[in-house]
Amino acid sequence: MKAKKDGVAKGLAEEEAVVRFLTVHPDFLRDHPQLLDILEVSQGVPGAVSLLERQVRRLREQNERLRAHQAQLIAAARRNEDLGNRLHELALSLLEAEDAEDVVAVAREQLRSRCGLDAMGLYLWARSDPAPRLSFTLPQSEGDERFGDVIRGGRAVFPGTKDARVHDLLGCAELGSVVLVPLADGHWHGVLGLGSTDPERFREGMGTLFVCQLAALIARALRVRLEGLVDVSAPQELSTDVRI
Repeated sequence: MKAKKDGVAKGLAEEEAVVRFLTVHPDFLRDHPQLLDILEVSQGVPGAVSLLERQVRRLREQNERLRAHQAQLIAAARRNEDLGNRLHELALSLLEAEDAEDVVAVAREQLRSRCGLDAMGLYLWARSDPAPRLSFTLPQSEGDERFGDVIRGGRAVFPGTKDARVHDLLGCAELGSVVLVPLADGHWHGVLGLGSTDPERFREGMGTLFVCQLAALIARALRVRLEGLVDVSAPQELSTDVRI
């Protein structure tokens, strides 16, 4: 019984201490609004109306933030769905390409008309010369010298638009942003370049899943068309696992 009385007395003393503290610091709840989320306030208690209004306001603000976040998620899902549809359309178009030159031409046209890109370029070079003479092939030494850093990095990179390689690869001087994606298999190295006049289209820190999937799709289409030009019969798959 004594222990129970001591516990009650202690609880009352703590309540009185809280009351004294709030009396001395009337702005405490204003400075710590997170407490309003857990306080239980009943109507009819003097001063409760303003506190209830504060709690309702905070709930409304939280609801607005949740709605905004939900809207962002829905918008991102729609963008991803749209990108997936564009990749699908590109894949169907590449299936109809007659040869390797046509693959590059089809990809360039689709990316400009369907994806809103302003420039697309591609270079391939054989790991051992001689390489077939195509409009987008380079000698091995030149390819390794100019784009070896991209191949060694194994991931999409975002060079500055003033990079001399960008103008040569993409053939467009007025670009705001550029991404370079490596291509490689057991017989070839290569690089895919995408450019936009929008300076925010390609930037460090952005997700690169789409551009890497795009590069893998184009590279596989090229591999099939190049089988008659070089020996690619060895079981060395074209890399579609570009690190992002």
